[in-house]
Amino acid sequence: MRFDQIASHIFDEVLSPALVVDYETVVANVEKTIQIARRPERLRPHCKTHKTLEVTRLYVERGVTAHKAATIAECEALADAGAGDVLLAYPLVGPNAGRMLDLMERHPGVRFSALIDSAENLAHLKRVAKRRGTRFNLFLDVETGLGRTGAPLDERGAELYIAATESESVTAIGLHVYDGHRREADVTERTGEVSKLWDRVRAFRDGLVGAGHSVEEIVVGGTGSFPVWATFDDPALRLSPGTTAFWDEGYRRTFPDLPFVPAAAIYTRAISRPSPTRLTFDAGSKSVASDPPMEKRLFFPAFPDATIAMQNEEHLVLERPDGFDLAIGQGIFGIPWHVCPSSALHRELVVVKEGRIDAAWKVVARDRRLTV
Repeated sequence: MRFDQIASHIFDEVLSPALVVDYETVVANVEKTIQIARRPERLRPHCKTHKTLEVTRLYVERGVTAHKAATIAECEALADAGAGDVLLAYPLVGPNAGRMLDLMERHPGVRFSALIDSAENLAHLKRVAKRRGTRFNLFLDVETGLGRTGAPLDERGAELYIAATESESVTAIGLHVYDGHRREADVTERTGEVSKLWDRVRAFRDGLVGAGHSVEEIVVGGTGSFPVWATFDDPALRLSPGTTAFWDEGYRRTFPDLPFVPAAAIYTRAISRPSPTRLTFDAGSKSVASDPPMEKRLFFPAFPDATIAMQNEEHLVLERPDGFDLAIGQGIFGIPWHVCPSSALHRELVVVKEGRIDAAWKVVARDRRLTV
């Protein structure tokens, strides 16, 4: 891990806890993502992890112009960073429908789209678009077994898609197939599950096309499954990983077959020694995602045998039978198990490039609202 190679003295003036990003590792991860996809045009990466203009630009500079987001603020950040095609992978309900149209008016050169998975949702978007005299581009969200959102791959789903093609105020342009629950560590098992889903999606798409309806694009995969989807050659497929640019400890352990390296870490300092076997750090739950179990919130490469004994809002207590050869005030790196919500807890990222602190990237899309 590159964080073992970073000289600690360069952080003497850095406030802790801080989320640190290794630039060279981010670039390598982005390029590996494109290599797996085989062509940049096959990608539609999700920005939910990094939420920054800078990482988006790394993709855009390499020919990846289509992107995905989960909030309207993320969509706006993507457009500001140069993305030319932005999918909001979320149903637009309530005033967010009008808000999305405001964003479309602000960025007329960007093609925006959103999801539908119900007749109620579709009817709402038709009303709003008709009232504004404009049109929504829509993807049918497919229920893949995740049990969260999505329409079934059956007659009801087909009817919803067709209803979105036969309207003056909306246009159905494709399918959204997110299978984030595919977390099989065994590559053969994971490949088998994705292949079965692809057979169903392809048959569904072929049925729509055979009935005279266009299915321009099929957005597929999550971080763990997108390399499997990349092996299929259908020209409609666009691969949608989210975490590859930063990676994290959870994915590193779940998917040992994937070539990515953690590029983001929490820099935290020792603040107290409550016992000979315990050391307390300033990496509380307000600096790192607390959705994993407590023992799986941070992994410390400097002390791989240490366990997290306690974590509160501003404290994290590590325990180790042999204690810690670390002075109060010294810092170490902890790799988040779940980096996506961890990045949203920080206003900016400290960027290390060529062994020195190079920049601070603002996590612009951590806010739920930017200008729209």
